Amino acid sequence: MPAVLTGPQEPPKYSLLWDIIDWVDQYIMDPRGEGSFTFTGEQIRFLQHFWAVDERGRWLYPRACLERCKGWGKDPIGTVIALVELCGPARVHHIDFETGYVHGQPDPSPWVVVAATAESQTENTMSMIPALVNDECIETYGLDIGKTVVYAKKQRGRGRIQAITSNARVVEGKRITFCLRNETHHWITTNGGHDMARVLNDNVIKMSKQGSHMLDITNAPMPGEDSVHERVLEEWGKAVAGKLRSKPILLDSREADPNTDVTDYDSLYKGLSEAAGDAHWLDIEGTIENFWSPSTGTEASKRRFFLNQKVAASDAWVQEVHMWDALARQETIMPGEEITLGFDGSRANDATALVACRVSDGFIQPLEIWQPQGEDWEVPRDAVDGRVRHAFSNYRVRAFFADVNEWESYIEQWSDDFRSEVKIKASPTSSIGWDMRKRVEQQTREYEAMRASIMDGSLIHNGDPILRQHVLNARNKYNEYGVIPRKESRESSRKIDALAATMLARMARGQLLESGKATRRRGKAIFL
Repeated sequence: MPAVLTGPQEPPKYSLLWDIIDWVDQYIMDPRGEGSFTFTGEQIRFLQHFWAVDERGRWLYPRACLERCKGWGKDPIGTVIALVELCGPARVHHIDFETGYVHGQPDPSPWVVVAATAESQTENTMSMIPALVNDECIETYGLDIGKTVVYAKKQRGRGRIQAITSNARVVEGKRITFCLRNETHHWITTNGGHDMARVLNDNVIKMSKQGSHMLDITNAPMPGEDSVHERVLEEWGKAVAGKLRSKPILLDSREADPNTDVTDYDSLYKGLSEAAGDAHWLDIEGTIENFWSPSTGTEASKRRFFLNQKVAASDAWVQEVHMWDALARQETIMPGEEITLGFDGSRANDATALVACRVSDGFIQPLEIWQPQGEDWEVPRDAVDGRVRHAFSNYRVRAFFADVNEWESYIEQWSDDFRSEVKIKASPTSSIGWDMRKRVEQQTREYEAMRASIMDGSLIHNGDPILRQHVLNARNKYNEYGVIPRKESRESSRKIDALAATMLARMARGQLLESGKATRRRGKAIFL
């Protein structure tokens, strides 16, 4: 597989970037002392979308996230963006609709915030400003450069760049025109990251009509840590899956091939080069030496920082996140194909999932995953019932294993309605009902078989982002029969219900094949 690229590749119709490039060429220096700052092609592609607007001059993406490997240059590009937002033509003056050219102008009263959970993180940005601005920029805008605040005294409205750490109250309710959130993979509950993220996000959304927007610069997160960046990725995944009505986040990520062998020089060199993109200043050979040094950290942390891969915690049920990603296929189960179904449901404040498994090859595709939407949320039972019935009318369902807990009446009705269509029974007493509270030994065996299928590359799936998150949320729990995946705690908001439904769908397929009642003919698939 090649590098994994996330983000729009085609240029937007309208963007402020071209006026901004001219401004940067005049006022911003290369921090290495090589003349004016010059954007790489990859940076230009991202910035076209970051400063993209619609016909009304409003942002296409009020929120953006730039995720790259260590050493790619996130801090320099973030600092340049902050300076443009302070002094440059970062707001629409007018659009020439004949040519498509967007003419920019400065924000009349810019307040740029550089936010992080530790002072050392904001220093990465603030300390670069003196190396970037030239004498003309300092004189033209009256820049007064301090350690935590930069004033543009000749700018109308006396604009400023201000660094903040952890204390979100200093900006709550204020008119922030641009926010740069640094290293959001480190923003977690214990360091106040989520509280600060909420305040900054609310401020930006509230003022987006007036031109406010926000950018995260970050490395890949550790799955399951529940960082701000991990939640951003989860929200982005929901938007991609059509689960949200809000404006999408602009996510721009570049990570190495999931199959990169970090013990092989050529494979690691290729993977590091893929993660680097056109960041030609990165020393790949030196990075390999650093990667192989025992003092650099665990393989998981090195994959996250140098290859920009999502690698899970040590107690995660699936630690090899890149292996799960490598199993994704751009396919979809066609109407009329033979499938088995797995279902894991709840009544309220927890997720519910219906997952299909293609009989011919075991391909996994969630049909629907319902996740909590705020406090006092209840699972839409009529919608779940309708989705189950749609599955039976759209596919040839040969087996259906559904956890009975909290869904007894529905499962009893489904058993009555579809008894003649399923070829095997889920349990001696029900065509569909399968009680996960009582059959721990069998569950453990099935989960271990599923884990083995991930490791040997035989479990293929459609890359659904919510299923992926549920798989990565799972933590190891040991019982007398082996290891079984469980939530990190009973009260955790990190759901795993889609993983449970996947296990049930796979188990149903396995028992169907053992019974000899399946049609061993693969149907057609659409390759998107």
